[in-house]
Amino acid sequence: MSDAPISRRALLAVIRPWIASAVVVLALALAARFLVIEPRGIGIACLGEPAPWWCGPRDLLVVISRGGGWGMASLGVGILALITGWRPLAVLACALGLWGVVLYNAGAAAFGLLFGLLRLVRADTGLSGPDPERPQGRQQR
Repeated sequence: MSDAPISRRALLAVIRPWIASAVVVLALALAARFLVIEPRGIGIACLGEPAPWWCGPRDLLVVISRGGGWGMASLGVGILALITGWRPLAVLACALGLWGVVLYNAGAAAFGLLFGLLRLVRADTGLSGPDPERPQGRQQR
């Protein structure tokens, strides 16, 4: 592994897709929160008989959010990503973490997001563990 600093252009090439993905997840989570879950009129419409077709998916979102499901899912997937080192799990942990932070599960979701990001940074920088070429411990002089 080279110790040369990464160029700004190369850094932007690595970061740009992740930022775009994060913006999409945040936009979807914000839309779910402010257009589907929180509006009082939608909640009242779901109390009527017969309830509109979209009340089932909305109620599922509410139940998962109230139970802390997004945060627990993000935390669990983030821990699995750290243990297994599997990049898709890290991406899923980040997405669930962002989703959970917006949808009322900030505590556990933030840790899941952190664990996912730690795994992604480690994968993107090529840091996979100790370098076999470098001696571990104290240097002999």
